[in-house]
Amino acid sequence: MTASAYHLFSDIYQRRQNLKSTQLAAENFMLRDDLIACRGSRGIFPDMVLRTNQNDPMFQGGEFIEIKDARMGYSIASFNSTIPSAYKNIREYITPNSNLYTQIRKSDGNDPYLLETREVYYLVRGYKKTNCKVCLVHGGFFETLSATKNIKSALKDALYDAMQDSNLENDSDAMRSADNVLGFDWKREHLAKAKRINTPR
Repeated sequence: MTASAYHLFSDIYQRRQNLKSTQLAAENFMLRDDLIACRGSRGIFPDMVLRTNQNDPMFQGGEFIEIKDARMGYSIASFNSTIPSAYKNIREYITPNSNLYTQIRKSDGNDPYLLETREVYYLVRGYKKTNCKVCLVHGGFFETLSATKNIKSALKDALYDAMQDSNLENDSDAMRSADNVLGFDWKREHLAKAKRINTPR
């Protein structure tokens, strides 16, 4: 069976009446199981990964699906620490010892890292009065700035706030040091590694 974001869209369209219920959590969408390689844990990117297709030259499959569910209005929920982008490297989000890796390997029958670069889609649902809208949006739509620019912007705010709290906002050496740090070639994986640091007990 071929799986891809296009097939997911078709399945969502056919089940659209079921997706209107406010009692149905978005992460529990009843989608065709043969489309899904794995479902993630709540609050951890990605929410779903589609199956890859080994013998279909038209559809590669394997897309990351992140769910954004709004109970009131059409506002899209925060992206938190996962910067939206059109493509993401699976190695940055799914480690070999994770449950997601095991699920994908079992579903696809091969190493998930064989397809490193994955397209990203956002399944967005919102309500306004009695109206419900469900959209499947490519990550490129939200990628207004590169990940590097987003990271540098966040780091700049953090550094300057820390300098202000330390009464160093007018210190030329501190400003120069901050500018040097911001000049590094920052990537998302640098911050991801920081999250995995073990705290002393």
